[in-house]
Amino acid sequence: MTRKIEITVYNHTEHIMYVKKKGLTYGQWLVEPFSIGSGDSRQFSAEKEIGDRQGTEGFVLYECEKRSFAIMFEKPYGKGDSFIKVTDIEGLLIEVNEIIKYTEVTSGSVELVEVLQEQEA
Repeated sequence: MTRKIEITVYNHTEHIMYVKKKGLTYGQWLVEPFSIGSGDSRQFSAEKEIGDRQGTEGFVLYECEKRSFAIMFEKPYGKGDSFIKVTDIEGLLIEVNEIIKYTEVTSGSVELVEVLQEQEA
């Protein structure tokens, strides 16, 4: 049995989303995150075998039009709450939805909806 995270990332903009950095504190990549073209989507996933006293935990840092955001995720050991959250999203319109928690799998989606225009001073 495993503790698995699956995240689908949608790019609804006309720009490419580049993976700048990725990492796992615990677990291993089943499908590694990749850059995402305009109007495309990609899924990444990671898991950790049950029996070890850690869950699956990690992050992916994306950049789009010189603005970045991080997707952080965790499916902990034991009865802790799983989560998928997005941080550092200034200048981007992002939606996190469809977080579904099963006994062994937590899945969800993150959508980059728009790159916001910079405000002139």
